Amino acid sequence: MAFMDPGAHAAKMMERMTPPTREGMLTKLGYMSGKWQQRWFTLRGAKLSYAAKREGSEKGHIMVNTSCTITTVVPGEPPARDAMPSHVTLKGNIPPFCLKLTTPKSGGTRTYYLAATNQADLSAWLSALAPLVGGQVPATGIAAMVGSASQAAMPGNAANLGAMMG
Repeated sequence: MAFMDPGAHAAKMMERMTPPTREGMLTKLGYMSGKWQQRWFTLRGAKLSYAAKREGSEKGHIMVNTSCTITTVVPGEPPARDAMPSHVTLKGNIPPFCLKLTTPKSGGTRTYYLAATNQADLSAWLSALAPLVGGQVPATGIAAMVGSASQAAMPGNAANLGAMMG
């Protein structure tokens, strides 16, 4: 039996007991497969974790902070070069209601594509993630943020959502 540091064990237990800020099904672009895969996402604090199903074991996680950028994506636009290795072929176009989350990764960046099922779900995820990248939902509501993010998602115009809303 492996020994677990009591502090690490307590931190893990506290994380599990903390209610999520947001959770739900999103479709994620697979890094190694190039396929769109449904995953259950849970946002707790700055950790966005995902599993194959609601009660499934964690397949991975993304730490979301002010070093990240988030934008909405124009359906059908080509994925960022760091979304998957060059030898992997995209299987299916980028769908509607998709967001692009770019994070720092050893010596570069990693871009994640996450698609919601509808505009309301996308807006709710953007509202939950915006404060973590340094932005706040504007007083005029999420529709203004989504409109701004759509403009920023135009090719060659990647922007930090926080800067757009600041």
